[in-house]
This record gives sequence, structure tokens and C-alpha cells, in this order.
Amino acid sequence: MNISIKEISDKFKKFFDLYAIDYEEPIYEEEKLKTWFDKVNIENSPYFVLEEIDIAFLQSGEENLIKLIDLYFKSASEVFNYFENKYPRYGGKIDYLCNFDPIWLYLCAIYHEHINNEKYANYSYYLCVATISNIVSSNLQSGHIEINQDLIKMLELLEEKFKIIKEMIYPDWIAINPKITFCIGKYYFTKGEFEKAFEYFKLGSSINYNGRQSIEPFKLVAKNTYGLAILYLKGLGVEKDETYAIKLFKKVSSKYGEEYFPKLGNIKYEDFSLENLHLKIFDFKLNDD
Repeated sequence: MNISIKEISDKFKKFFDLYAIDYEEPIYEEEKLKTWFDKVNIENSPYFVLEEIDIAFLQSGEENLIKLIDLYFKSASEVFNYFENKYPRYGGKIDYLCNFDPIWLYLCAIYHEHINNEKYANYSYYLCVATISNIVSSNLQSGHIEINQDLIKMLELLEEKFKIIKEMIYPDWIAINPKITFCIGKYYFTKGEFEKAFEYFKLGSSINYNGRQSIEPFKLVAKNTYGLAILYLKGLGVEKDETYAIKLFKKVSSKYGEEYFPKLGNIKYEDFSLENLHLKIFDFKLNDD
């Protein structure tokens, strides 16, 4: 296939510069690359591809880069489909997303976009946003809404794909989708685009997991409900409605408990009103006590 690395590098470089700030300068190592390909053939494991791939391979040349993109996309898809469809196990665990590298998923996406493979491009963007959402969520305490500016800049590069990703939202077994809606909602909240934040918090809070035995999806739906309650309480992007906000906070507390939203205290055991809440929990600061 005739494709120039330069044709996809300009768009990719913006994302790489934002996300790969801790990486050393890529070094081309022909022998290392050959050894890795040999091991892939022997191991025949998608986990090996995901965990052992090295950013230095970006300088491996056109032919090998395309091979790497193909291997990475197929491996990520195989792992995702395994947990989503073949091994849900009471909702499964989404920790496996930590094995995914959003840099490589983004590269897969723009490569498939470049060769007009819309299906694979959209799926790669979806997995990329899902992986970033997992990182964002793991870095923040429950109930906090703002995210840092580096992540804002990174998500800005993906914003044009949010509409496509929104169309892929459904009650998934591994509870990735409410994590995505919460991440995008936080993104818009931090930028002050509250109507868009409302749209994603509302979507995430409406995902129905009735009948599920795992707490994970309910916890993530609760985070979206919390974000929605904040908007109603403050009248941000929606008409102010403190009564409805209190109803939503009660829902979060009674359904999902203090373990996941400790700042709400024991409100499910006491008369819930704005007067007996510590209002500083609505300051939305990352360093709030």
C-alpha cells in the first residue's frame, strides 16, 4: 500500500506532543523491531502486542508502520470484543483499558481515515476516547468536575468525533460508555460550555443497567447524575431547579452510596436540604478537601 508517513504525521504530531510529553525522543532500532515482530509471530497474543509495542517504532519506516497499525488495531479490537461479548462476568472490569495506548489508537484512527475506512476509523476513535476517559476518571476523585488543561487540549483534537462517538453509546456490559459521557461532560463543563455538558451528563445518567449485578456501571451512571445535579443546582446550561437538583443528589446517595461519593456524607440517612449540605462541595475545585 502506498502511503506516506508524512501524510498522517501532521495531525498525529499534535496529539503526540500533548500526550507523549514523558516519552524520550524516539530512537530507530532495526534489530529491536525485528525481534518484536518475531515474538509477535511466536506469541500470537493480542496482549503481547498491546503491552510490548514501543513508541520508537514510529521511525520504523513506511512498510513496518502499516504492519504495526494493523497489528495494534486488530489486537485492541480483539481484547475489547473479548471483554465486551465473551467474558462479561457480571459486568466485567474495565481495567484492561489501561493496556491500550491512546497514541496508537489515534494513529490507527487517522490511518484508517486516510485510506477511507470509515468503520475502522470511527471504532479507533471510540476506543481512543474510551481509553482517555479511563485515564481521566482514574486521576480524579469522585464528584470533581474540572479536568486539567493538558487533557482539555488533547480532547479538543478529538471533539469533532464526539458526535460519532455519541451515536455508539449504549448500555455496554463493561460500563465504558457512561465513563465516556462523564469525561466529555467534564470536558465541556471545564470549558464553560454548559449546554453541551448537560447533553452528555443527561445521556450518561439515562443509561439503564437494571438487572445488573456489578456495581461498576451504577457507579458510573451515578457520576453522570451527579454532574447533572450540579448543573441544575447552579442553573448552568439549564434552567435553575434546586428542587430537582436535590432529587438527583438523593438518587446518587441512595442508589450508589457514600463509598463512591463521600463528599455527600450520610445524606441518605438524614433530611436532605441545601441548608445541611456543605456547600463547598459545589466549588468544583480539584484540590478541595
